[in-house]
Amino acid sequence: MEPPTLSTERLVLRQWRNDDFEGYRALAEDPEVARFIGGVVRGGQAWRQMAMHAGHWTLRGYGNWAVDWCWQAIDAEAVLSLIHPDNEPSLRLARRLGFGVERTSEVNGEPVVVHRLERPGPPRAASAGR
Repeated sequence: MEPPTLSTERLVLRQWRNDDFEGYRALAEDPEVARFIGGVVRGGQAWRQMAMHAGHWTLRGYGNWAVDWCWQAIDAEAVLSLIHPDNEPSLRLARRLGFGVERTSEVNGEPVVVHRLERPGPPRAASAGR
């Protein structure tokens, strides 16, 4: 699936491109940016991460942004957000967006708080075959 392009007044979300790598690498090497997303990575590992983000759309048909979009595109019942428990800015944003805490877990040996945002509106009838 080709990722959609989403635009707001302040932001454009679009498919990854080769020329995104230098900017992504700079972020991946910044300890302040990387501390809650697995730590600093350099060079080839940053390239593999960027390729993984791009490939996620192809293999799974969805990515990790655009809460409003996912309700139509993947017919999701809920959206999950995994946030490191020390990442207070992201925890505040999740609360502000209406996410509730579902549980705690681990990803790659790091603790995460799993947040859930239910599909807006009345519950839907279960689809056949689900």
